[in-house]
Amino acid sequence: MEKKKNIYLPLFFACIICSFINAKAQQVQQITPEVILEVEDNRYIVHFALPAYSIINDDGYDYDVEYGYDSNPSPCGEFSVIDMDADYDKTDISGYPELPFFPINLIVPNSTEYEITFVPGQTEDIYLDHYIEAAIDDSVIVDDSSCYNTEYYDNGVDEEYPYGFYRNFYEISDRYNISDAEGITLSIHPFAYYPHQDHIEVLLNGTFYIEFETDDLIDVINDFNYETYNLPIWLYFDNYNNETNLPDFIDRGNYLIIASHSNMRQSLSNYV
Repeated sequence: MEKKKNIYLPLFFACIICSFINAKAQQVQQITPEVILEVEDNRYIVHFALPAYSIINDDGYDYDVEYGYDSNPSPCGEFSVIDMDADYDKTDISGYPELPFFPINLIVPNSTEYEITFVPGQTEDIYLDHYIEAAIDDSVIVDDSSCYNTEYYDNGVDEEYPYGFYRNFYEISDRYNISDAEGITLSIHPFAYYPHQDHIEVLLNGTFYIEFETDDLIDVINDFNYETYNLPIWLYFDNYNNETNLPDFIDRGNYLIIASHSNMRQSLSNYV
């Protein structure tokens, strides 16, 4: 069965910026079909609504149009797959279930503390006939005991996830730099999975409040240089002409070398 994994809006920051130019005049935007984003002076309000989904049983065979069913199915046997007609990513931690989630990238005021509050809305419970497939490299599967992290699947918790796998319905990233600003990623995990009970608690809708200590969030968004953010990455690096330095070598293009001290650049330039 072909796995569905979509890249979730790779230019999402640019979309936010374009949407919030003159943000003081319009502070509510439908960012995706699932997410409505409100921006106030000191906080984001993220409204989430899960799209329609279905549970599909995968028999472990790969079907080929020309040759029919694969005669060597996966030793993992049948499993369940969550399918949606939407843009989403899937968790990919080896041995743990592949579950859809929705990452939302947000620009934040530099070096400013924030507090996140989650208000869940409606939820529903579903029960499965088979395990949700785990994220496992096919090359390491030798028998059914290597199909998933057995401790987690047998108990619903383990040392790595002692309180379950995304049972809080969201995860917030550490800060990271984006051009001249900072950002965080709010990942919404609407499927809290308990494999030992064949049970998923599904978040149908909910609201997230991300509140900052300062009241300049709208200004930070409007000031973000999204044109610089979208520049090709090679513009940030020095390029050296290989032909002038090592004429006896075939020119295979330039290399990116990361040096700890700027005074090493001249010495290293002879090798690129």
